[in-house]
Amino acid sequence: MSRFVNVPEFFSTVYLVDFSPSLCEVARKRFDRLGWTNVKVVCEDARKFHLEGPGADLITMSYSLSMIVSKIIREAGLSYANTDTSRTFIQLLTP
Repeated sequence: MSRFVNVPEFFSTVYLVDFSPSLCEVARKRFDRLGWTNVKVVCEDARKFHLEGPGADLITMSYSLSMIVSKIIREAGLSYANTDTSRTFIQLLTP
């Protein structure tokens, strides 16, 4: 993603939520190495995650969205975008 967007400058805070402790540790090390101090790694079930504060400008999920809420979203008659790549994510950000 950093090839497309300067994460520390573009986003005030980024939350990475994952249930896997080993993947959370990989993410923490990567963000430390990159110096991305605005990225918070939360190691818990995404269904239990609650965002602190006023809300978010953007929420994006990959595989987890299809696992967690797609049935609920479909039953409510809503749609969602499953962004699996940085390129797709950047296309959503670009006017």
